[in-house]
Amino acid sequence: MPFETTHPWHPSKASNFAATRENTDRMHRWLLERYAASTFNTCPNQALPTMIGPPMSISMIRVVPDAEPVMTSRPAKVPVYHVYWRDEVNRQLQQDVALGVIEKVPPGMSVTWLHNMVITPKANGSPRRPVDLQALNKVSVREAHPLLHQHSRLEASHVTRS
Repeated sequence: MPFETTHPWHPSKASNFAATRENTDRMHRWLLERYAASTFNTCPNQALPTMIGPPMSISMIRVVPDAEPVMTSRPAKVPVYHVYWRDEVNRQLQQDVALGVIEKVPPGMSVTWLHNMVITPKANGSPRRPVDLQALNKVSVREAHPLLHQHSRLEASHVTRS
């Protein structure tokens, strides 16, 4: 089947109803439809939409000044008791490459930060493939984003500028 490059997603689409308890089911249906071609895309032949903005790089992640880059060069191990996952994990990786979620690092290309994929079971028994970012987390500078109390948010929304 040919790879589809168009998708129905468009950033200007917005719901035409209020986000209220009464509209929960309607909101649920709207979100599934709205993000069907991106977040909830399950079609193996439809590329995910390209994000807008500069490419993500390690320079965008704040780390402590003397942080030593960590590069893991050993492949991820599939747990022995889940040997049957190998084909499924390979299929998922190939699909993610085809969809543009990940890309292969060409042989000989130098990298500074490289973290292992870890294979763990999902609740349904299928493989989950998270990335082990413990080394990066140890040297990351945390940014605080305090949440305002509900009354403060309401007061701030009623402030007018002159």
